[in-house]
Amino acid sequence: MKKLTHTKWIVVVVIAFIFVNILSTLDLPSVHANEDFHLQSYQTLFLGCPNFTNITLPQYYQPGKSSHPNISAVPEEKLPNTNVLQNAHSEFGILSSDEDSPPEETPFYFHGFKGNSQHTGYIHQETSHAISMLWRYPFYGDYITDIQTYGDVLYFADHSGYIHAISKKDASVLWKYPLEEKRYVVGIDISATHMYVTYGPIFSRRGIEDDSCLLYAVDLQTGKELWSKRIEQVLVISPPLADGKDIFISTGKMNSTFSKTMGGDIHQISESGEIIQTLSIEDFAFWGDYLTKSGSIIMGGAIRYDQATRTIVFPHIYAFDLETQRQIWTVKPLGENGFLGTPSVKDDYMYITENPMMMGRGRGGPANESWLQKIHLQTGKLEKSMRFSEENFGRFAPTLAQDAIYLCSFTGRMYCINYNLEKFWWEKRFDDRFSYFTELMASKNYLYTILYEGDFLCIDKSDGSIKFRYATGSYGRMPVVTGEEVFVSGNVLYCFSENALPILFVEPSSIIIGETKQGDTVQRQFQIVWTGTDVLEGSVAGAESWMQVTPQKITQNIQTFYLTMDTSALPNGATSGQVLISTNKGKKTIDVEIHVIVPQPLTIQVNIPLEGIVTKEKEFTIEGETEPFTILEINSLTSVAYANGYFYERLRLQEGENPIEIKATAKDGRQAYFRSIIIKDSIPPFLEVDLPMIYETTSKTFQVCGKTEPGVKLKIGSEEVPLEGDGSFEYQYTMTRDDELLRIRSIDAADNITQVKIQLLYTGK
Repeated sequence: MKKLTHTKWIVVVVIAFIFVNILSTLDLPSVHANEDFHLQSYQTLFLGCPNFTNITLPQYYQPGKSSHPNISAVPEEKLPNTNVLQNAHSEFGILSSDEDSPPEETPFYFHGFKGNSQHTGYIHQETSHAISMLWRYPFYGDYITDIQTYGDVLYFADHSGYIHAISKKDASVLWKYPLEEKRYVVGIDISATHMYVTYGPIFSRRGIEDDSCLLYAVDLQTGKELWSKRIEQVLVISPPLADGKDIFISTGKMNSTFSKTMGGDIHQISESGEIIQTLSIEDFAFWGDYLTKSGSIIMGGAIRYDQATRTIVFPHIYAFDLETQRQIWTVKPLGENGFLGTPSVKDDYMYITENPMMMGRGRGGPANESWLQKIHLQTGKLEKSMRFSEENFGRFAPTLAQDAIYLCSFTGRMYCINYNLEKFWWEKRFDDRFSYFTELMASKNYLYTILYEGDFLCIDKSDGSIKFRYATGSYGRMPVVTGEEVFVSGNVLYCFSENALPILFVEPSSIIIGETKQGDTVQRQFQIVWTGTDVLEGSVAGAESWMQVTPQKITQNIQTFYLTMDTSALPNGATSGQVLISTNKGKKTIDVEIHVIVPQPLTIQVNIPLEGIVTKEKEFTIEGETEPFTILEINSLTSVAYANGYFYERLRLQEGENPIEIKATAKDGRQAYFRSIIIKDSIPPFLEVDLPMIYETTSKTFQVCGKTEPGVKLKIGSEEVPLEGDGSFEYQYTMTRDDELLRIRSIDAADNITQVKIQLLYTGK
């Protein structure tokens, strides 16, 4: 029993660990979701792209080595806010803005997780906090993949499987196409000519129906599919990583019973869809997290699980050299229950967090001891580490700016750390944790991210103070900054711009309610929107007594309100009113009009004619329509009509007459009545024929006579024969063959049938 309990525990843990993370790679909101976080200027991007060696890059700080790599850094006393960046710049030897400005002619190019294959999350540009909303773009479902951008176009995929290309200027749709309906999008990436999209397996209530994953390539200009590649017998696939003209993906394999990992592969694929090389590991399976690439080195996280031996080994980071096609090192958690985050690379070092055991990006178990590690990229050697007590970074990747390392945690803290992992420039505690789906992005002067409740933040790098916050809605993704614009998704996709003038508006601008029954309560919602990033405050109220607005206080720049209208005291016809909005940015009104009608008499429709019906069945289902939620008394039975007015009741019938009485009572007391009758007749009709059962005849034409019940339908052969008033009949019948079977049937109103069969024999002369 103890062994069985232990086995069950392992199965539960592994299912929670592997399949939650499998689903999270499919962009489900309850797990870490393999977001394609994209935010980086082309200049930082080109650090990991050997095809752009002609670009002059700024000189970056080269961190020194510590002689005590495992010594924890103790937070120092915070420097004065105005001196933080000045001290950091002095330490790092940063060049002036005139020397490190990006070329103006090169189009902005943002791709990959956090903007490039090294996951630095840094854009080498000055940005402004004086921005306002320029446009909003709705999409299907609750969330999208992270945004990619090239030139003047934004690219992303939504929850339904559609891929989008929209204009940065006005959100006009350039193209929009569906690729897969039953699979979840894992992630996208772009090159200068292609978009690459990965999809996971097909899941249903019965489990995994198709244990394959897909990689698509589509034309960046038109959205048309160029090719697709199916990766068989893998349960997880990573978002694609586009680097030059090649694409990299990782996959994880399990056995047929999903009880054991069976290895993993990193595939290097050409832009035409051909596999160039495959780098493989045994036992461990790559589990769908982002690949990290710097030069010829590529890294991916993998896990190992074996239900038979009750073995669970949490993520290791594997590094391969693409030129030698060999594995060069493996990094595993220092602690037994440690969990490695997503790595970021700058110069010759990888920076990665180790956390208490958790599930999904940004979410975890209780905060405990966590670490930030600095690892040599070529050797995998731990150079330095910094300890954080009562902390959990989840799988957030460190953001590697030019001046410092920035790191946000699952507990709602943000840190600014020097590259030697020796001191904090500052530490900031926010009023909410960070979104599962976002990452921290840095420009030269600001930080951008999203809190769990959907607040988009702009943070001053000098001291962690908030420059603005804007409510964007649930499932916020990592912001993308292109210099003058900031793009971020919440319930919709937003564009904020330096060139947009802030305005106050309401959606909708008027509320018109069509015909409404007197006494009904009607509710409609509206939004008040201030497109600026400074705080909107004020109040909302209905101008008339029959109008109530909730909430009454304005506390957000985009806020939803509910208008409730009580029509019980309103007269027949149209009635008008206004919603009054008073804010620190001006006043607005919403015109309201509602058309009230006096209720018409209650009607009831039943599937029984007023004159009644005849049936031979033992039971009969009475069906009908009336007003929604009307109470119906059908003979001695009581039922309630559905929301669409439909009702039904099954009655057991007795032989003979069954009176039907229906009384309907509406919610407002109006009543309607229906009366009819159902006659049960299960007795076949009488039928008598004056011919013997075997009839020999010398003439093929002869008379058939007989009698049956009046009012029935009589058929001789295929012909219907008219009856006399007393039910008698006479019919001249002609044989077509010498030997025939004649059928005579009497059919009553209840479809009861009496049949007589007569064998006819023609004997000739």
